[in-house]
Amino acid sequence: MAKITAKFIFQLPFSLKMQEVRSIRPKSVKREGEEIIIYPPVYTKTLIEKRLWQLKTQKPRITQLDKLNCIAIDIRRDFQNLQKAEEASEELLAKAREILYQLLNLCRKRGILHIGTVNIEKLDYRLRFFDADGNIIKATGMTHLTLPRLPFKSKDWNDVCQDLASNKLPEIYEIFLLDAESVASSEPRRAVLDTAIACEVFIKNFCEVTRKNKNIDQVEYEDLKRKRKKQGEILFYFDKILKFLIGHSLRSEKPSLYCKIDCLRLTNNSIKHNGKCEYEKGGKVTEVKYHEVYDFITAVKEAIKYTKSLAPSPITASSS
Repeated sequence: MAKITAKFIFQLPFSLKMQEVRSIRPKSVKREGEEIIIYPPVYTKTLIEKRLWQLKTQKPRITQLDKLNCIAIDIRRDFQNLQKAEEASEELLAKAREILYQLLNLCRKRGILHIGTVNIEKLDYRLRFFDADGNIIKATGMTHLTLPRLPFKSKDWNDVCQDLASNKLPEIYEIFLLDAESVASSEPRRAVLDTAIACEVFIKNFCEVTRKNKNIDQVEYEDLKRKRKKQGEILFYFDKILKFLIGHSLRSEKPSLYCKIDCLRLTNNSIKHNGKCEYEKGGKVTEVKYHEVYDFITAVKEAIKYTKSLAPSPITASSS
């Protein structure tokens, strides 16, 4: 058996802007009998000469740098030989894409990146195989140069990699909220849909986990849900279902916040059924623009924070 490293270099469809502090070593994550090494973002080969020229002509102290659009991920496993490693290349690529997706979402959650969801499956990549001594044994694609490696701030990079190693990944509703924030100013309609989905995913999962933790009969729980009348489903969960499970209600304890969630629900329905980013309440039609979308996002975050504070023990929306 030989330890072989498969290095994947992904070229992102956007450029990162980061503060240059000092060179940071790659971070190692050990999972399921393999070692995964994540490198700070780097330049592509086509930008190397331009960047080196800038370093010579500009002032020595540079605070902000951009055009960082490559992330390299190593996967080290024990293989009998290179042929066995090559046969597993698709599996290794899928693993590397999964790690990249998790890494980008952690960066988004911490406010380092402000982008929409990236289609990881379509990203251009290069593959290198190295032996246990670090000698390259096979390569496809362009040469990977690391001379101008420029990382995140030290603390940001360390925190992101630590979360990745500890599997502290964003929950589904958090990813939808991040998507909403990334397009709120340019695509308010899409942002409303993402925000409404985030709200619905959180409250439904939260209530289901609470029901299981409190050992409430599922038949009784389902019977209550069927009694919903004109009240929208999301509102019903934040009101009647929470009252039933925990004895608290967003409607009675935070009526203004409950009203904002209702406006989000009405806008979401208007987009789905009429194609219009607006809501009607009290006979008045309100067109929803980017500033109100941000209000919706803030309202959902506050509603989630309130709901989590009601749980007698830590509950996550992704628990089952």
